[in-house]
Amino acid sequence: MNTIKQGTMNDAVAATLRAEIAAQRLQLKDVAELAGIPDRTLNRYLKGERPINVNTLASLAAAVGLTSGEVWTKAAERM
Repeated sequence: MNTIKQGTMNDAVAATLRAEIAAQRLQLKDVAELAGIPDRTLNRYLKGERPINVNTLASLAAAVGLTSGEVWTKAAERM
C-alpha cells in the first residue's frame, strides 16, 4: 500500500484517482471528457494543485468506474 506522508485528504484522493487511471490505462483526455472538465483542470486536480469538491469527485469517480465513496475509502487508506 502506498502512503502519503503529511498529505491532506485532497492529496490522497488525487493519488487514488491517478492510481485508478494508471491501473485501467485510461487516457487523461478521455477521463476529462467523461467527467465534463477541461484536460488542464483534470491535471491540476491530479497534481493536487486544485481542491476536488464533492461534485467533481463524483464526476471523476464515475469517469473511472467507481463511486465517490469508493474513491474516498481508498484515499482514506492512503492516509
